Amino acid sequence: MASVSIVKQRLTIKCDTQEQMASLLGIIGTMKVDEGDPTLGRCRASVQNLQRIKRVVRGVKLSNDAPTKFAIQNMMAERDEIACSSRELLAAVKNEFPVVPYKFKVKPYKHQIFAFNAMHAGKNIAIFGDCGVGKTAIAAWFIESLYKLKELCARDNVLVICPINIITHAWMEDVEKFTGLKVVSLYEPSSYKRKEKIAARFKQKADIYITSFSQLRLREKELRNKKFKLIVVDESSKIKNARSRVFRSLLQVSWKAEWKFIMSGTPAPNGAIDLWSQFFFLDGGLTLEPSIVDFRNAHYMSWQMGGRIPIWSPKTGSAARVGKIIASRSITMRAKDCLDLPKRSRIARRVEQTAEERRIYEEMAQNLVVELDTGEMSTARIALSKIMKLREITGGFIMDDDGQPHQIGESSKMQALDGLVESIMESGEHKALIWIQYRWEADTALKMLKKKYGAAVFYGGLSQKVKDNSIKAFRTDPKARILICHPASIAHGITLNEAQYTIYYSLSHDYEHYYQSSRRNYRAGQDKPVFEYHLVTPATIDESLLICLQGKHNFEEEMTSRAINVRDLLGIR
Repeated sequence: MASVSIVKQRLTIKCDTQEQMASLLGIIGTMKVDEGDPTLGRCRASVQNLQRIKRVVRGVKLSNDAPTKFAIQNMMAERDEIACSSRELLAAVKNEFPVVPYKFKVKPYKHQIFAFNAMHAGKNIAIFGDCGVGKTAIAAWFIESLYKLKELCARDNVLVICPINIITHAWMEDVEKFTGLKVVSLYEPSSYKRKEKIAARFKQKADIYITSFSQLRLREKELRNKKFKLIVVDESSKIKNARSRVFRSLLQVSWKAEWKFIMSGTPAPNGAIDLWSQFFFLDGGLTLEPSIVDFRNAHYMSWQMGGRIPIWSPKTGSAARVGKIIASRSITMRAKDCLDLPKRSRIARRVEQTAEERRIYEEMAQNLVVELDTGEMSTARIALSKIMKLREITGGFIMDDDGQPHQIGESSKMQALDGLVESIMESGEHKALIWIQYRWEADTALKMLKKKYGAAVFYGGLSQKVKDNSIKAFRTDPKARILICHPASIAHGITLNEAQYTIYYSLSHDYEHYYQSSRRNYRAGQDKPVFEYHLVTPATIDESLLICLQGKHNFEEEMTSRAINVRDLLGIR
């Protein structure tokens, strides 16, 4: 008779036949077969794995030993906790008024009250909201309400973790605007006496401490000693890599936290696997299994190309299945449902390559190597490098094997950009954001547009002071009409509604960067129609990247649509 026992988080299964064990190996990622007995196996103990075993091995019996009984009781209690939390969350968010006595400093929108109530109903939940729906205000109000309700007191510590560029421009400004809380930033951009400044800030008393993901890793010991009672991770997709040092540091820092929340507009830019670490931070694996290996094995299938590292692809219907699982721990807010935003028009501008650009592009695509007019060679040694080279060429340049950029002729796309910007600027006192992927593109566009339109750049490698000055000038100086940006540097949190026009000069496969960048000037407060241009070279990687980004968008939409949706609460059909 097949039997199951559990000892120290390990589940041991004795099957009747080897065929049963083979079936379990195919559906349980952590399952390992005993070398001496092919019908004996061990895997990570979880409710999900126990259910899989019961489906495969009919009539399997649970051991009567004390450790197994205790483990089963804990599993059932955890499952009941999730079910109870789901019911409480649903009941709370249906209320159009705050579920606790709290006076808002600034009148909230209806969807913000729903999310505020959700945070009070569930101590560990995910807030998935589009950029500009007011997630930082919701979190700030919630934190202040806990202080006023005496659930947090002066000796308790609250930590917010977010990208560097939104510490000041989003969190510190919003907390001051929407609440009366005192905030201290644990991030110091200046290298002058940085260690002493940060040490002094750790000693300051504050209602909220704010730090960056990089500081989380570097200051893990000091942050852990603070014993934070509440932790908010903003733009939580930054912890999507379960093997990263940042994620491991977060687990160490959050070990004493009673309240944990994640917030993101793009929680799963690369698929469902991105959600595992985020929800593990929230509840230690109650929602999406204790093991990422089991989670991946349940929702992905692997295949190999050339006998190398396996490639994992989502199984059919995995987005809907995962969406149903996380529904009990998440609430979704879409800008189109929550905000009265103006119309946004997306326009693709076809840019035909010159004969020289087409020759170089086709030669690189076919041979992975091309000889430049200067005699230098440019080589793509692997497929990923080939994709980068093709992106370079459509941008109007190419890097040689020594890392030096070479412009290809007159660069048809750069000329198209110049013409498009000129037509926009001549039509009125407009401002525009230009999104680029490479330093050469940014420097060339800056040289071309700075004198005429006061263009500035914002990308990695610039000092924080230069970046802040660029944003300030773009917001306040009517002569600063162009901001040239890299999505990785400015894609999160910052509002740039001064720009009515967005131009994508080049793209990458990163959906999170694309989505976040597109929301910089299409968020709460925008009162003018927005025009978004894509400069696309036909029959090239430009078109492939657009198709890839659309596919990722569709997958994420399906996955988060099953969470408690503000659209339904607002009665929108």
